[in-house]
Amino acid sequence: MDFQTISSVVGLSSLISILSNVIFGYIEKKRMIKFQKRTEEKERRYQFILAYMLVVLDSNNFIHVDLSGAQGEIVKNMTPEERNQFFFDEIKAYYVFSHLYASDEVLFRFKNFLDAPSEENYQNVAKSMRKDLWQ
Repeated sequence: MDFQTISSVVGLSSLISILSNVIFGYIEKKRMIKFQKRTEEKERRYQFILAYMLVVLDSNNFIHVDLSGAQGEIVKNMTPEERNQFFFDEIKAYYVFSHLYASDEVLFRFKNFLDAPSEENYQNVAKSMRKDLWQ
């Protein structure tokens, strides 16, 4: 083989390598952005769920929940029992929707909380959510 053929092969190989690195880098970046968005959405939902669970455990914790305008006023004017029931119903709805994105362990712990709301079950849900987010 002469020098010109070797340099052409090396040049073409380098060009193909650079092109494939750019393409695979772009695909990987898109995949990471998608993963990051999914994780952020899951974290946001888990935060709402945990905040609502705190209200079920103690109705005075509703001040930590961000409720918009009219809904916030309605909740403020509820009795503690009505407030607990309102947030418990919200948690049940979140439980149904969480089957789309939560791990089996989160669902199991979540169901335990719904069956018997307690500080211990709350902590178990929070731990399983943390594990689900950071594994």
